[in-house]
Amino acid sequence: MIVNKPRGMITHHGAGATEGTLQDLLERNDLDRNGIVHRLDKNTAGLLIVAKTAEAQLKLQECLRNREIKRTYTGIVEGVVHDHGTINKNLIRSPRNRTKYITTKDGGREAVTHYWVERQFKKHTLLKFQLETGRTHQIRVHCKSIGHPLVGDSEYNPKSSIKIDGQMLESIALEFIHPITQKEISINIKSTPIFVDVLNKLG
Repeated sequence: MIVNKPRGMITHHGAGATEGTLQDLLERNDLDRNGIVHRLDKNTAGLLIVAKTAEAQLKLQECLRNREIKRTYTGIVEGVVHDHGTINKNLIRSPRNRTKYITTKDGGREAVTHYWVERQFKKHTLLKFQLETGRTHQIRVHCKSIGHPLVGDSEYNPKSSIKIDGQMLESIALEFIHPITQKEISINIKSTPIFVDVLNKLG
């Protein structure tokens, strides 16, 4: 099934998060992480794939590793971005803050993000992103690395020009082949009211 995770909900159990997560709501204790195939950050809203059987979960995880699941995000960043591009920068945990990540030229885990401009504002840009890899905080760190951090991102953009609780980043589309029926699945959703409200404020 496809879940539209609300902003502010943690995806699954982790450091400091043992209850009140999406994992708890699913109540499928016989599956790894109750069937959750991939994750979204707490303050990133949008689409997640959840498997109903162990067989489906294994096949979907393999599809994810093989980059066969197309994931599209939309985000509002600081500054005016003028063109599309690809950010190919490996990620490692920050040695100064173990809850954050940084880009690195040596080692780390491969991280590839494609982006393109949807709309330009006076001092901001609405971007769309597609992931080749799915590292923790990937889009957030990659945006910061090119000088265009996400609006509202308290960890990577503490001096955000717009004060809002949580980064303006949402998972809005998924495309993949159903692991059992082999049918094409394509899901698209609208942005949340909070996201749209920020866009309206920008004009």
